[in-house]
Amino acid sequence: MAVQKLDAIDGMNQRQNKCFFTSYPEMNEVLNRFTAEAEADDIWTSAEVQELKENRSGNRLCQIVSMALDTAKSNCVETTPPRGRYIRIRCRDMQEQTLIKIQYSCEDRMIREFDKGIIKMRDLIDSVGGYLKFQLDGDKGIIKIAVPDN
Repeated sequence: MAVQKLDAIDGMNQRQNKCFFTSYPEMNEVLNRFTAEAEADDIWTSAEVQELKENRSGNRLCQIVSMALDTAKSNCVETTPPRGRYIRIRCRDMQEQTLIKIQYSCEDRMIREFDKGIIKMRDLIDSVGGYLKFQLDGDKGIIKIAVPDN
């Protein structure tokens, strides 16, 4: 039996008008605004963010996630044809930290480590004692964020 693989854009067409909900209302606004913008750019989005909650970093966590998502979106749009664009957001709590992983389609692109947005994101993460890592793995980019809960 043959299994047909859906292109990212076909998957997006089946998932219009979705909303993400966490226990953190400000983060819901960030995620849902981002999703609407991403869908306008033909980017399929998925998120496992139920564990995302407000922590001691307060509004800075929303800023960090927003900047990371914007970085992923711009890399995705600049490097990937519309039918292959995707962004996956995963979150979990582990060892008194909020861990966020953003994976996105990224073809033939170097991450500009000295981009003003990335520098500001690093400064925000440093101010809360967190961790930020960018990776390119084949045709995907990965942004890993860890922010202490206490």
